[in-house]
Amino acid sequence: MHFSAATVAAAVFGFSAYANAHIIMTSPVPYGKSTLNNSPLSPDGSDFPCKLRQGAFDTEGADNEMRLGDPQKLEFEGMAVHGGGSCQVSIAYTRNPDKDTKFKVIKSFEGGCPARNVDGNIQGNTPTTPLPDKYNFTIPADLQTGEATIAWTWFNKVGNREMYMNCAPVTLTGGNSKRDEPVKRDALDSLPDLFVANVGNGCNTADSTDLVFPNPGNDVEKKPNDQSFAPPQGNCQSGSGSSGNSSSSSSESSSTSAAQSSSASGGVFVTAAAPSSSAASVTVNPVNPVTFSTATRAAATAGTGVPTVTGSSGNGNGTSTGSCSKDQAGQTVCSADGKQIGTCNVDGSVVFGDVADGTVCEKGYQVAARSVRAPRAHVHRRHGHSHNF
Repeated sequence: MHFSAATVAAAVFGFSAYANAHIIMTSPVPYGKSTLNNSPLSPDGSDFPCKLRQGAFDTEGADNEMRLGDPQKLEFEGMAVHGGGSCQVSIAYTRNPDKDTKFKVIKSFEGGCPARNVDGNIQGNTPTTPLPDKYNFTIPADLQTGEATIAWTWFNKVGNREMYMNCAPVTLTGGNSKRDEPVKRDALDSLPDLFVANVGNGCNTADSTDLVFPNPGNDVEKKPNDQSFAPPQGNCQSGSGSSGNSSSSSSESSSTSAAQSSSASGGVFVTAAAPSSSAASVTVNPVNPVTFSTATRAAATAGTGVPTVTGSSGNGNGTSTGSCSKDQAGQTVCSADGKQIGTCNVDGSVVFGDVADGTVCEKGYQVAARSVRAPRAHVHRRHGHSHNF
Protein backbone atom coordinates (compact mmCIF):
# COMPACT_ATOMS: atom_id res chain seq x y z
CA MET A 1 0.00 0.00 0.00
CA HIS A 2 1.36 3.39 -1.01
CA PHE A 3 0.95 6.52 1.12
CA SER A 4 1.55 9.92 -0.35
CA ALA A 5 3.77 12.43 1.39
CA ALA A 6 0.67 14.54 2.04
CA THR A 7 -1.11 11.61 3.68
CA VAL A 8 1.85 10.82 5.91
CA ALA A 9 2.23 14.47 6.83
CA ALA A 10 -1.47 14.71 7.71
CA ALA A 11 -1.23 11.60 9.85
CA VAL A 12 1.85 12.90 11.66
CA PHE A 13 0.15 16.26 12.20
CA GLY A 14 -2.98 14.56 13.47
CA PHE A 15 -1.01 12.45 15.94
CA SER A 16 0.99 15.48 17.03
CA ALA A 17 -2.17 17.51 17.50
CA TYR A 18 -3.74 14.76 19.61
CA ALA A 19 -0.58 14.30 21.65
CA ASN A 20 -0.65 18.01 22.42
CA ALA A 21 -4.42 18.23 22.78
CA HIS A 22 -4.68 17.77 26.51
CA ILE A 23 -5.82 20.55 28.80
CA ILE A 24 -3.90 23.60 29.93
CA MET A 25 -4.94 26.21 32.49
CA THR A 26 -5.44 29.69 31.07
CA SER A 27 -6.84 31.51 34.12
CA PRO A 28 -5.00 32.20 36.30
CA VAL A 29 -2.21 32.70 33.75
CA PRO A 30 0.41 30.00 34.41
CA TYR A 31 4.15 30.30 34.92
CA GLY A 32 6.37 29.85 31.87
CA LYS A 33 3.50 29.79 29.41
CA SER A 34 5.84 29.66 26.40
CA THR A 35 7.45 26.42 27.65
CA LEU A 36 4.40 24.82 29.30
CA ASN A 37 2.92 21.91 27.38
CA ASN A 38 -0.42 20.34 28.19
CA SER A 39 0.75 16.81 28.90
CA PRO A 40 0.36 15.15 32.31
CA LEU A 41 3.09 14.94 34.91
CA SER A 42 5.71 12.28 34.32
CA PRO A 43 4.57 8.85 35.59
CA ASP A 44 7.66 8.71 37.82
CA GLY A 45 6.93 12.10 39.38
CA SER A 46 10.25 13.56 38.25
CA ASP A 47 8.67 16.84 37.12
CA PHE A 48 6.48 17.29 40.21
CA PRO A 49 5.44 19.92 41.10
CA CYS A 50 4.27 22.26 38.34
CA LYS A 51 5.90 20.33 35.45
CA LEU A 52 9.46 21.20 36.43
CA ARG A 53 11.57 22.21 33.42
CA GLN A 54 13.93 24.97 32.32
CA GLY A 55 12.13 28.24 33.01
CA ALA A 56 9.32 26.50 34.91
CA PHE A 57 8.78 29.52 37.18
CA ASP A 58 9.40 32.37 34.76
CA THR A 59 6.46 34.73 35.10
CA GLU A 60 6.77 36.00 31.50
CA GLY A 61 4.69 38.99 32.49
CA ALA A 62 1.93 36.97 34.16
CA ASP A 63 0.30 39.12 36.83
CA ASN A 64 -2.49 37.36 38.72
CA GLU A 65 -3.55 39.73 41.48
CA MET A 66 -6.19 38.20 43.73
CA ARG A 67 -8.00 39.71 46.68
CA LEU A 68 -8.55 37.39 49.60
CA GLY A 69 -12.18 36.34 49.95
CA ASP A 70 -13.17 37.33 46.40
CA PRO A 71 -14.25 34.79 43.74
CA GLN A 72 -11.55 33.96 41.18
CA LYS A 73 -11.79 32.36 37.72
CA LEU A 74 -10.49 28.91 36.77
CA GLU A 75 -10.50 28.37 32.99
CA PHE A 76 -8.90 26.01 30.47
CA GLU A 77 -8.27 25.33 26.80
CA GLY A 78 -7.79 22.13 24.81
CA MET A 79 -9.82 19.11 23.69
CA ALA A 80 -8.73 15.87 25.45
CA VAL A 81 -10.78 16.24 28.62
CA HIS A 82 -10.87 12.46 29.20
CA GLY A 83 -14.46 12.43 30.42
CA GLY A 84 -13.77 15.10 33.03
CA GLY A 85 -12.61 13.93 36.43
CA SER A 86 -11.72 15.58 39.72
CA CYS A 87 -9.59 18.69 40.30
CA GLN A 88 -8.12 20.67 43.17
CA VAL A 89 -6.93 24.25 43.55
CA SER A 90 -4.17 24.70 46.11
CA ILE A 91 -1.81 27.39 47.34
CA ALA A 92 1.82 27.61 48.47
CA TYR A 93 3.51 30.72 49.80
CA THR A 94 6.51 30.63 47.49
CA ARG A 95 7.28 31.54 43.90
CA ASN A 96 9.74 28.64 43.52
CA PRO A 97 8.03 25.47 44.78
CA ASP A 98 9.87 22.16 44.81
CA LYS A 99 9.00 18.56 45.67
CA ASP A 100 9.06 19.34 49.39
CA THR A 101 6.75 22.37 49.15
CA LYS A 102 3.43 21.98 50.96
CA PHE A 103 0.53 22.99 48.74
CA LYS A 104 -2.66 23.57 50.76
CA VAL A 105 -6.05 22.86 49.19
CA ILE A 106 -8.54 25.74 48.96
CA LYS A 107 -11.10 24.17 46.58
CA SER A 108 -11.95 20.66 45.38
CA PHE A 109 -14.06 19.68 42.38
CA GLU A 110 -15.22 16.07 42.54
CA GLY A 111 -16.43 15.04 39.09
CA GLY A 112 -17.11 17.30 36.13
CA CYS A 113 -13.68 18.95 35.97
CA PRO A 114 -12.30 20.35 33.70
CA ALA A 115 -15.43 19.58 31.66
CA ARG A 116 -18.96 18.71 32.67
CA ASN A 117 -21.23 16.17 30.97
CA VAL A 118 -18.59 14.89 28.54
CA ASP A 119 -18.09 11.12 28.18
CA GLY A 120 -14.81 11.25 26.28
CA ASN A 121 -13.11 14.20 24.58
CA ILE A 122 -14.66 17.33 23.09
CA GLN A 123 -15.14 16.86 19.38
CA GLY A 124 -14.22 19.76 17.10
CA ASN A 125 -11.94 21.47 19.61
CA THR A 126 -8.30 22.26 18.90
CA PRO A 127 -5.49 22.35 21.50
CA THR A 128 -6.10 26.10 21.89
CA THR A 129 -9.91 26.09 21.97
CA PRO A 130 -11.28 27.49 25.25
CA LEU A 131 -13.31 24.94 27.19
CA PRO A 132 -16.94 25.95 27.63
CA ASP A 133 -17.17 25.13 31.32
CA LYS A 134 -15.99 27.78 33.78
CA TYR A 135 -15.17 27.33 37.45
CA ASN A 136 -14.71 29.56 40.47
CA PHE A 137 -12.63 29.36 43.60
CA THR A 138 -12.03 31.69 46.54
CA ILE A 139 -8.83 32.14 48.50
CA PRO A 140 -9.89 32.15 52.16
CA ALA A 141 -9.99 35.62 53.68
CA ASP A 142 -8.08 34.48 56.77
CA LEU A 143 -4.91 33.62 54.84
CA GLN A 144 -1.87 35.86 54.45
CA THR A 145 -1.30 38.39 51.72
CA GLY A 146 1.85 38.50 49.59
CA GLU A 147 3.39 36.49 46.78
CA ALA A 148 2.31 32.89 46.36
CA THR A 149 1.75 30.10 43.83
CA ILE A 150 -1.65 28.73 42.85
CA ALA A 151 -1.72 25.14 41.56
CA TRP A 152 -4.42 23.36 39.57
CA THR A 153 -4.28 19.56 39.64
CA TRP A 154 -6.49 17.15 37.71
CA PHE A 155 -7.12 13.40 37.85
CA ASN A 156 -8.80 12.39 34.59
CA LYS A 157 -11.79 10.06 34.60
CA VAL A 158 -11.05 7.88 31.54
CA GLY A 159 -7.81 6.92 29.83
CA ASN A 160 -4.36 6.37 31.28
CA ARG A 161 -4.05 6.94 35.03
CA GLU A 162 -2.49 10.40 35.07
CA MET A 163 -2.05 13.53 37.15
CA TYR A 164 -2.00 16.97 35.55
CA MET A 165 -0.59 20.04 37.28
CA ASN A 166 -0.27 23.66 36.16
CA CYS A 167 0.93 26.45 38.46
CA ALA A 168 0.56 30.22 38.37
CA PRO A 169 2.15 33.15 40.20
CA VAL A 170 -0.25 35.22 42.30
CA THR A 171 -0.07 38.34 44.42
CA LEU A 172 -2.60 38.21 47.26
CA THR A 173 -4.10 41.44 48.55
CA GLY A 174 -6.71 42.58 51.04
CA GLY A 175 -5.24 41.26 54.27
CA ASN A 176 -4.88 42.91 57.62
CA SER A 177 -1.87 44.00 59.66
CA LYS A 178 1.34 42.09 60.40
CA ARG A 179 0.17 41.32 63.93
CA ASP A 180 -2.43 38.95 62.45
CA GLU A 181 0.15 36.77 60.68
CA PRO A 182 0.48 34.05 63.39
CA VAL A 183 -3.29 33.49 63.23
CA LYS A 184 -3.14 33.42 59.43
CA ARG A 185 -0.35 30.83 59.50
CA ASP A 186 -2.60 28.66 61.67
CA ALA A 187 -5.39 29.08 59.13
CA LEU A 188 -3.09 27.88 56.35
CA ASP A 189 -1.86 24.90 58.37
CA SER A 190 -5.45 23.83 59.02
CA LEU A 191 -6.08 23.28 55.29
CA PRO A 192 -5.58 19.82 53.72
CA ASP A 193 -2.39 19.06 51.82
CA LEU A 194 -2.60 18.63 48.06
CA PHE A 195 -3.61 15.11 47.05
CA VAL A 196 -1.01 13.37 44.88
CA ALA A 197 -1.43 10.13 42.91
CA ASN A 198 -0.43 8.35 39.67
CA VAL A 199 3.15 9.65 39.84
CA GLY A 200 5.02 6.63 41.16
CA ASN A 201 4.14 7.31 44.81
CA GLY A 202 2.18 4.09 45.41
CA CYS A 203 -1.21 5.80 45.20
CA ASN A 204 -3.44 5.49 42.13
CA THR A 205 -6.90 6.42 40.91
CA ALA A 206 -9.43 3.99 39.44
CA ASP A 207 -10.20 4.07 35.72
CA SER A 208 -13.61 5.30 34.52
CA THR A 209 -14.47 6.82 37.90
CA ASP A 210 -14.52 10.31 39.35
CA LEU A 211 -12.09 10.51 42.23
CA VAL A 212 -13.40 11.17 45.73
CA PHE A 213 -10.57 13.00 47.48
CA PRO A 214 -9.67 11.49 50.86
CA ASN A 215 -9.85 14.99 52.29
CA PRO A 216 -11.22 17.67 49.95
CA GLY A 217 -11.34 20.46 52.52
CA ASN A 218 -14.35 22.59 53.35
CA ASP A 219 -14.98 24.07 49.89
CA VAL A 220 -16.15 21.23 47.64
CA GLU A 221 -18.07 21.30 44.37
CA LYS A 222 -19.43 17.86 43.53
CA LYS A 223 -20.93 16.83 40.21
CA PRO A 224 -24.61 16.09 40.88
CA ASN A 225 -26.20 12.73 40.09
CA ASP A 226 -22.83 11.13 39.42
CA GLN A 227 -22.89 7.37 40.06
CA SER A 228 -19.23 6.72 39.28
CA PHE A 229 -17.39 8.11 42.31
CA ALA A 230 -14.58 6.04 43.82
CA PRO A 231 -11.78 6.57 46.34
CA PRO A 232 -8.10 6.21 45.41
CA GLN A 233 -6.26 2.91 45.65
CA GLY A 234 -2.99 1.84 47.21
CA ASN A 235 -0.73 3.55 49.73
CA CYS A 236 -2.29 7.01 49.70
CA GLN A 237 -2.05 10.09 51.86
CA SER A 238 -3.76 10.13 55.20
CA GLY A 239 -4.13 13.53 56.71
CA SER A 240 -2.95 16.55 58.67
CA GLY A 241 -4.29 19.91 59.71
CA SER A 242 -7.85 20.32 60.93
CA SER A 243 -9.11 19.29 57.51
CA GLY A 244 -6.58 16.44 57.16
CA ASN A 245 -4.54 15.07 54.23
CA SER A 246 -0.78 14.70 54.18
CA SER A 247 1.64 11.81 54.09
CA SER A 248 1.14 9.27 56.87
CA SER A 249 3.13 10.03 59.98
CA SER A 250 4.46 7.39 62.35
CA SER A 251 1.81 8.34 64.90
CA GLU A 252 -0.91 7.53 62.37
CA SER A 253 0.59 4.44 60.82
CA SER A 254 -0.49 1.96 63.50
CA SER A 255 -4.18 2.89 63.34
CA THR A 256 -4.09 3.07 59.54
CA SER A 257 -2.37 -0.30 59.31
CA ALA A 258 -4.90 -1.90 61.64
CA ALA A 259 -7.76 -0.45 59.65
CA GLN A 260 -6.33 -1.69 56.37
CA SER A 261 -5.91 -5.22 57.67
CA SER A 262 -9.64 -5.61 58.37
CA SER A 263 -11.10 -3.35 55.69
CA ALA A 264 -13.37 -4.69 53.00
CA SER A 265 -12.41 -1.83 50.72
CA GLY A 266 -8.72 -2.58 50.25
CA GLY A 267 -7.11 0.38 51.92
CA VAL A 268 -8.13 4.01 51.68
CA PHE A 269 -8.00 5.65 55.08
CA VAL A 270 -7.99 9.28 56.03
CA THR A 271 -7.38 10.94 59.35
CA ALA A 272 -9.79 13.85 59.56
CA ALA A 273 -11.16 16.23 62.15
CA ALA A 274 -13.02 14.55 65.02
CA PRO A 275 -16.79 15.03 64.86
CA SER A 276 -16.89 16.31 68.42
CA SER A 277 -14.86 18.54 70.68
CA SER A 278 -12.63 15.63 71.72
CA ALA A 279 -9.12 15.28 70.37
CA ALA A 280 -9.68 11.73 69.09
CA SER A 281 -8.83 11.14 65.44
CA VAL A 282 -11.41 10.02 62.92
CA THR A 283 -10.54 7.40 60.33
CA VAL A 284 -12.70 7.44 57.21
CA ASN A 285 -12.98 4.08 55.49
CA PRO A 286 -15.15 3.93 52.36
CA VAL A 287 -16.14 0.25 52.45
CA ASN A 288 -17.51 0.68 48.94
CA PRO A 289 -16.94 3.52 46.46
CA VAL A 290 -19.01 6.13 48.28
CA THR A 291 -20.16 9.63 47.51
CA PHE A 292 -19.49 11.86 50.50
CA SER A 293 -21.52 15.02 49.94
CA THR A 294 -20.38 18.34 51.33
CA ALA A 295 -23.45 18.36 53.56
CA THR A 296 -22.66 14.89 54.87
CA ARG A 297 -19.09 15.83 55.70
CA ALA A 298 -20.18 19.06 57.36
CA ALA A 299 -22.87 17.28 59.37
CA ALA A 300 -20.45 14.63 60.56
CA THR A 301 -17.88 17.22 61.57
CA ALA A 302 -20.50 19.25 63.41
CA GLY A 303 -21.99 16.17 65.05
CA THR A 304 -25.38 16.72 63.42
CA GLY A 305 -27.38 14.84 60.82
CA VAL A 306 -26.23 11.47 62.19
CA PRO A 307 -26.92 8.63 59.72
CA THR A 308 -29.22 6.05 61.34
CA VAL A 309 -29.95 2.43 60.48
CA THR A 310 -32.31 -0.24 61.70
CA GLY A 311 -32.44 -3.99 61.92
CA SER A 312 -28.73 -4.65 62.23
CA SER A 313 -25.97 -4.80 64.76
CA GLY A 314 -22.44 -5.93 64.10
CA ASN A 315 -21.33 -9.20 65.66
CA GLY A 316 -17.65 -8.84 64.86
CA ASN A 317 -17.86 -11.81 62.51
CA GLY A 318 -17.83 -10.29 59.04
CA THR A 319 -20.94 -8.91 57.38
CA SER A 320 -24.62 -8.30 58.12
CA THR A 321 -27.51 -6.51 56.46
CA GLY A 322 -29.79 -3.71 57.57
CA SER A 323 -31.94 -0.88 56.31
CA CYS A 324 -31.58 2.88 56.07
CA SER A 325 -33.60 5.88 55.00
CA LYS A 326 -33.68 6.16 51.20
CA ASP A 327 -32.75 9.83 51.41
CA GLN A 328 -29.40 8.66 52.78
CA ALA A 329 -28.57 6.80 49.55
CA GLY A 330 -24.85 7.00 48.85
CA GLN A 331 -23.98 7.92 52.43
CA THR A 332 -21.85 5.83 54.74
CA VAL A 333 -23.85 4.62 57.75
CA CYS A 334 -23.17 2.70 60.96
CA SER A 335 -24.77 -0.38 62.45
CA ALA A 336 -26.86 0.20 65.56
CA ASP A 337 -24.06 -0.90 67.89
CA GLY A 338 -21.30 0.90 65.98
CA LYS A 339 -19.36 -2.28 65.23
CA GLN A 340 -19.96 -2.25 61.47
CA ILE A 341 -20.02 0.26 58.61
CA GLY A 342 -21.64 0.23 55.19
CA THR A 343 -23.16 2.25 52.35
CA CYS A 344 -26.86 3.11 52.15
CA ASN A 345 -28.24 1.85 48.81
CA VAL A 346 -30.94 3.58 46.78
CA ASP A 347 -33.47 0.89 47.82
CA GLY A 348 -32.85 1.55 51.52
CA SER A 349 -30.73 -1.57 52.11
CA VAL A 350 -27.25 -1.73 53.65
CA VAL A 351 -24.58 -4.43 53.60
CA PHE A 352 -22.31 -3.91 56.59
CA GLY A 353 -18.71 -4.92 57.13
CA ASP A 354 -16.79 -4.95 60.41
CA VAL A 355 -14.94 -1.80 61.41
CA ALA A 356 -11.23 -1.99 62.02
CA ASP A 357 -9.87 -3.22 65.34
CA GLY A 358 -9.74 -0.46 67.90
CA THR A 359 -12.38 1.67 66.14
CA VAL A 360 -16.13 2.18 66.29
CA CYS A 361 -18.50 3.63 63.72
CA GLU A 362 -19.97 7.02 64.56
CA LYS A 363 -21.86 9.36 62.24
CA GLY A 364 -20.79 7.36 59.18
CA TYR A 365 -17.08 7.44 60.11
CA GLN A 366 -14.71 5.00 61.77
CA VAL A 367 -13.52 6.64 64.95
CA ALA A 368 -10.69 5.51 67.18
CA ALA A 369 -12.33 3.91 70.21
CA ARG A 370 -12.06 6.19 73.19
CA SER A 371 -11.51 4.86 76.66
CA VAL A 372 -14.03 5.98 79.27
CA ARG A 373 -12.45 7.70 82.21
CA ALA A 374 -14.01 7.55 85.63
CA PRO A 375 -15.04 10.99 86.87
CA ARG A 376 -12.42 12.60 89.02
CA ALA A 377 -13.27 13.17 92.64
CA HIS A 378 -13.79 16.80 93.48
CA VAL A 379 -11.78 17.78 96.49
CA HIS A 380 -13.16 20.66 98.53
CA ARG A 381 -10.73 22.01 101.07
CA ARG A 382 -12.01 24.08 103.90
CA HIS A 383 -10.51 24.75 107.30
CA GLY A 384 -7.88 22.07 106.78
CA HIS A 385 -10.39 19.30 105.96
CA SER A 386 -10.80 17.43 102.65
CA HIS A 387 -14.19 16.25 101.42
CA ASN A 388 -14.68 14.02 98.37
CA PHE A 389 -17.88 14.48 96.42
